[in-house]
Formats: sequence, structure tokens, C-alpha cells
Amino acid sequence: MPEQDVVSWTALIQGFVAQRNGRQGVDLFCEMRKKGISPNEFTVATSLKACSMCWDISFGKQVHAEVIKEVFAKLINRDVFTWTVMITGFAQTEKEEKAIKFLNSMQQEGVRPNEFTIAGCLGGCSRITASESGRQLHSMALKSGLLPDMFVSGALVDMYAKCGCIEDAETILKELVRHDKVLWNTIRGFSLHGQGDKALETFQKMKDEGNLPDDVTFIGVLFACSHMDLVEEGKQHFNSLSNVYGVTPRDEHYVCMVDILSHAGRFADVESFVEAMKLTSNALVWENVLGACAKHRNVKFGERAAKKAI
Repeated sequence: MPEQDVVSWTALIQGFVAQRNGRQGVDLFCEMRKKGISPNEFTVATSLKACSMCWDISFGKQVHAEVIKEVFAKLINRDVFTWTVMITGFAQTEKEEKAIKFLNSMQQEGVRPNEFTIAGCLGGCSRITASESGRQLHSMALKSGLLPDMFVSGALVDMYAKCGCIEDAETILKELVRHDKVLWNTIRGFSLHGQGDKALETFQKMKDEGNLPDDVTFIGVLFACSHMDLVEEGKQHFNSLSNVYGVTPRDEHYVCMVDILSHAGRFADVESFVEAMKLTSNALVWENVLGACAKHRNVKFGERAAKKAI
């Protein structure tokens, strides 16, 4: 065909979908986009059906994002709300660089970001440990008077903690009058960068100020106990989850507790804990155990852990 337009491409994709060949339909959609042909509503609907046939949720999300971008591009008046939706959408789907790029484009069009725009973009920076971009956002929040906002300050503390800029995270935390749970959940950021003592110190301060921890807080606390080989303290925190705070333990809490015990070489306790909590089918638990067995050269238990993981 001398001219391959969206109608002909859509007809071809529909043909493969009708023959239950979803993978070929997905591949054709990709080829069509490479040739610079924009899909219409029929192409999108057919391509999403192709995605469902071959269980390709990842590509389905890309098609969904394509639709949103096209709608956004056609908008004449793009206000702070529509820009923020796009920016937070990119940040939440692990397209942090695009989130920051859109933030810059937003300002170039003369639209001022609000607290939700900044917080959404900061969330992306924390995932890619982009401290330089994060510092620019920090400066932007300061100039625009958004720093006292809980969404913004919480996202800043989280970003600095995860990027390993512990002093910066602490500075913001200390300057805040009101300490929200979102801020305290950056405890894990301290733990990840070898600041387990600061994580536990922050946790204690949180309780002293009357703030109740949640399930996310405890992941950071247990993580800190594991890295500092605080077995008994870790047990106390784990038990207090449901007994004191009424929080139902999640898989992450169980994995952290197994990590605490195995990291300290307490393999008999690991086995008892796994059996008691019915975690024998959790592959992540056995992967953690396997790593600890390598550290402590426990070949026998390591072989059993490997079989369980497999």
C-alpha cells in the first residue's frame, strides 16, 4: 500500500485479534507508532484487547498512558490541575524523568505548580535517588512558600532520606511544628543508608510526641533492627505491631523479622518462626534466609532454603 493510514493499521490489528493472536496485535501497534501514525479510539480499544489476550498488563498501561498524553496534548487551556495529573501519573508509574520534564514545561507555559505538583514530582525523585532535581524542587517550594505544607515537607524528608542525604532530611524534620505520620515513615530511609540508630531514635521521638505508628513505620523500624543485629528489640517491635497498636502484620513485616533472626545466625529460631507464622510458601522469606546462610556458612540450612525458594 502506498499509504498506510490509521484505518488500515487498525484493520490489520483487528484481524489478528479476531484470530486470537494478541501478541501479533501488540507488535503491530508498536510498529504503527514507530512509523509516527497516531492511534484513534478504535485502534486503542483493539490494542487493549490484544494486551488482555497475551496477558501483557505492562504494555496495556503504556497504551493507557498514550491515550492520556494525546488527550493532554489536545487541550487548549491546561491549568495546574491537568498538569499535576500528568506529573503525578508519570511519577507513580516509574517515569520520573518525564515527571520532572513536564514540571519544567508547565512553568515554561506560565503555570505555577501547587503543593500537590511539587509533592508528586518529589515522589519520583526519591525513587530514582535524584537528589539534584530534588534540591531544585526544594528551592522551588521555598520560593513559592509551599514548604510548610505537610504534603511537600513530607515528600522532601522522604526524598532526602532515600537519597542518603540524612542531614538534610533531619533538618527539615526538626523545623516542622507538626509531625505527621507521613514524615515519620521516612524512618526506612535512615535504615537503608546505614543510619539505623537515627531511625530508632526518630521512632522513639515519634512515640514520645504521641504519634501512633502505622504498618509502614514498622517496616523501617524492623529494617533498622536487622541491620544493627538487635534481635530482642526487633522481637519486641514485631510483637507490639498487633498487641499494642492493633496493626495486622503484612508479608513485609514477616520478611523483616525473618531477616532479623537469620542475619544474627539464629537459624533454629528462623525455622520455628516460619512454621508458626505459616510462611513456608513465601519465596522472599527463603531468599533472605539463603543470603544469611551464605554469610554464616550454614550450608545445610542453605540447601533446604534453596529448595524451598525453588
